[in-house]
Amino acid sequence: MNKFFRGLLVMGAAAVVTVGSSLVQVKAAPMAPTTITVHYDTQNLGIAKGNNKKIYVASTTVTTRNVRQPDKTMKPVTTVKAAAPVVYDAQATTTVELSSFAVTKDNYISIWGDKNPEPILVKIPAVKTKIKAVVSAADNSVTIQDTTNPKAPVNLTDSLEYCTMNGKWTDMTNGATFDSFSKLGATLRIRIKATAQKALAAADKVVVGTDAEGNAVEAYAAPGTFAGNELKAKIAKTAAGPKATIDYNLRTIKMPVTAEYRLTGASANALAAYTSVEGDTLANGKKAATATLQVDNLLKSVTAGDFDIRTKATDKKAASQITEYHLYAVLPITTVASNGKAPVTSGNITDVSEAVVGSPVNASGYANPQVQCTKVTLNSRTMKGTVTLQNNTTDKYQIVVVPAASGATTPAANAKVKATLNLTKEGAARPSVVNVAVASGDFIYIRKMGDAKLTSWSSPYVFLGRVMNTFPATN
Repeated sequence: MNKFFRGLLVMGAAAVVTVGSSLVQVKAAPMAPTTITVHYDTQNLGIAKGNNKKIYVASTTVTTRNVRQPDKTMKPVTTVKAAAPVVYDAQATTTVELSSFAVTKDNYISIWGDKNPEPILVKIPAVKTKIKAVVSAADNSVTIQDTTNPKAPVNLTDSLEYCTMNGKWTDMTNGATFDSFSKLGATLRIRIKATAQKALAAADKVVVGTDAEGNAVEAYAAPGTFAGNELKAKIAKTAAGPKATIDYNLRTIKMPVTAEYRLTGASANALAAYTSVEGDTLANGKKAATATLQVDNLLKSVTAGDFDIRTKATDKKAASQITEYHLYAVLPITTVASNGKAPVTSGNITDVSEAVVGSPVNASGYANPQVQCTKVTLNSRTMKGTVTLQNNTTDKYQIVVVPAASGATTPAANAKVKATLNLTKEGAARPSVVNVAVASGDFIYIRKMGDAKLTSWSSPYVFLGRVMNTFPATN
């Protein structure tokens, strides 16, 4: 049988065998297509034996070329030529290995048996090769497109699968996002997924050409596809997060306008949503590349919490990594009188020396003042002089003087610091003191300075007292 079918030509429904210079026409029942199952995932096919004791399989070429006709016209003619067949001892299901086939082109196989000597032609369609992977940096999605028409690529509808460079193949949906890979970055391998198995059916018969006599050349096209060539899609590593500049003394946070932030309280069960920022307004009216947030406004609803910033996502780039900060509460200081009077919050007091800053030791009295006024000197002619303040703590303080001539009674948001009361070192023999230049009618305010090393905010300004012209020239 092997020798007899060497040089097989398959045309239409008959097998034409070339033996020397003579042609022998073989008319016999072909194998039923339903006895053949193509396994694309394992790259083989199975042939049910039926009554056959031997199965013959021959790689076959199908060629179409233009042939000049007697009337001098050109006509496409398809020829089918089989190579020497491979003989298998028929099993219940005979397995034929297809892994040597180049899957990027159509492959043809002629199959027959000793009891079914008429060959059946099976077409193994090529996988799609004109495809590309498009990675969106905005959302880390990957779309596989058919670029048969490069000017109008279309999204593939085939089943797809992906894996990392050394990972396991996993099904994917075209256009799927891969945010989990973006944190550290990854290169994905993506391909058209192989069809598990498909049995041939009578309906799978297709016309692959026309022979010299005008007869249709038919084959059974196995539905499905081999796994396609691998594409590589690089998921970029998420960019580093931006930085904020925190001024613990001014109680401000400066950040780029390309960033967004969220503040989540310690007791919250879920993270807050991100909020965008607007640039600071410059002197020329234009917007700056940075935005300044006032901590007092941020901490109105959240006493303290985690402050996250990241660069906002754009149409072309995903959001950056998160830069984390922790915002502590702004702690107040209390103005109290050294003689045990209640805290001063507004209005005039007759003597600045009565006002100190400290914490209550009991419900009715105040002791151990943090800062106290030790001396007031006012010139009776110019009504100008100094107020001497003493620091009894290891904290720093800032003093702001609101001139009576300004018409204001409280400091402006950007008030200029008049003096700094430096900290008193532990164990020091003398406390730190500062002389503050004042004029009659001035309002004096004080606050505890912020400390970047301790990540503690400056306190709000509190009213220390007003310089009155009833003071004596010396005190």
